[in-house]
Amino acid sequence: MIDTIKFDIPVHLSKDEIRNIRWTKINTTVSKKNGARPTVFHFIHEEQQIGDPHILYVYKQDEPTKSWLKVEVSVPKFMHGNNLKEISNRDMQSFMSLLRKHIADKLNISLSRVPSLWTTEVEKLHLCKNFYVGNLKQQYLQALSTATKARHKKHIYYQSGTEKVESVYWKTNSRTEKVYDKDAEMATNKKENSQPLKTKGTIRYEVELSNYELRKLSNKRIAYEILNFSGLEKILISFLDDLGISQSRGIDFVIQRIKLSTIKKNQKQTLIKFANDFFKEGELCCRTLYSRSKFYAMKKELETLLGVTHLLITENSLCPLEIKKETVQ
Repeated sequence: MIDTIKFDIPVHLSKDEIRNIRWTKINTTVSKKNGARPTVFHFIHEEQQIGDPHILYVYKQDEPTKSWLKVEVSVPKFMHGNNLKEISNRDMQSFMSLLRKHIADKLNISLSRVPSLWTTEVEKLHLCKNFYVGNLKQQYLQALSTATKARHKKHIYYQSGTEKVESVYWKTNSRTEKVYDKDAEMATNKKENSQPLKTKGTIRYEVELSNYELRKLSNKRIAYEILNFSGLEKILISFLDDLGISQSRGIDFVIQRIKLSTIKKNQKQTLIKFANDFFKEGELCCRTLYSRSKFYAMKKELETLLGVTHLLITENSLCPLEIKKETVQ
């Protein structure tokens, strides 16, 4: 459920301590607005080591007390060397302790200098879920490629030279949701692909929470308030419901329900045509075939008839994607 976290940690280093650390990269930038105050960026990250945290220490060169320590890490990769094995609440307790010790070791400072990470600020949080869907993988990806989200731009990417959907992104300036073919991603990642894991037939869902969403969980974005599995589980379920995949209905099922309904014959014919247009063209294109008021009236009528809150018509009815079930072992 939890993938990437970025912490803002109140650790301040002296000039001597900074010089005695084995940084992997150092950059200095000078602001155009105030050229007399260069900012220095020190990085620690081992590219060849799967799950190695990105440690960034930033300070003002002429005033080292003005400093920031940022640590960004994929929790499952740090703990297991891949992001397929799901993280449990118990894992998080161990993770926080291990990462705190890792930070102290890399910065050559005592463990007591690094505060409990539960009390620090979370700047970034990615939630995720791996779903094993077997040979229905392409049907799920095709269905999700038709889903729309208000105020989000959708991007669909296909397997090279084919019409097979490989990934779907929904983006705004502050947040990103995506679902993609995990098998294809693992095949291109040689380091992760070397892990002895069964991923065939897996799709992955990820969402990067916006600052607004983080502050809804905790006004000051404190880790122990944000990293609550019960609350995060509800968020993931809500996001998936918004995409409609948990309420998908096969086109044959939809037409049969319309035919068996008690509405008038001419209404049935109109609604069947709308359902076919919605299925074949997708929601966005279907909107252009009807006036705005008629489109939303018929969509609402069909949702009520099917007992769903989000209309998604697919080739075959798809089982809901379950958040609570661990789908990849």
